[in-house]
Order: sequence, then structure tokens, then C-alpha cells
Amino acid sequence: MPENQEQKPLAVLGMEADVSGFRALGFAAYSLPGISALAGLLEDISVSGAAVCLVEEGIFRAAPAEFNKYRKEPLPVFLPFSAAGGEGVLEQMIKEIRLKATGAL
Repeated sequence: MPENQEQKPLAVLGMEADVSGFRALGFAAYSLPGISALAGLLEDISVSGAAVCLVEEGIFRAAPAEFNKYRKEPLPVFLPFSAAGGEGVLEQMIKEIRLKATGAL
């Protein structure tokens, strides 16, 4: 991470239209120009010191193998968010965890 860049515990990854509001609020926002740039951006986020990275759901679904590479690392935690609202990947993940833990939804 460059010395003049302030460390931010929360990062956001998505298309420019999805992350611009987060950037305006002072979060570290990473705009994805294309899926081929994803691996490099994930590495940048990983070394940035971010603890949590919110990832636009479409990107999260498009490249699960890229995100799985970081699953065993303590940080950052990559969590999907739905820019459109409604039930998304995160809600589905929570249901699966609850089912495994309790045997019921």
C-alpha cells in the first residue's frame, strides 16, 4: 500500500455506478473496468489492509474461484451485496450457515 494512502477497514468493489456513492462517503472504492482486471483488484484489496470488502453480487457470482482463493486468509472477508436490493447471495449464504448450525431455516 502506498505510504500516502490512508488505510480504510472497509472496501467496496463493483461497477463504477455501484461504488461511486461509497467513494463519496470516504470508503475505499474499487471500480472494476472488466472481469479480466478482477484478480489484480482483489490482490490490491488484500494488501490494502481492508478487513471487509463488499463486492457487488454480479461480480461475486461471475468469478467464485477468484474469491475462494482468499477464503483461508483471515482478512479481508469478501461479502456480496445486491445493488438492486432484494434477496441476494449474502442472504442465501446466511441461510446455509443457519441450516448447518441448527438444522432449520
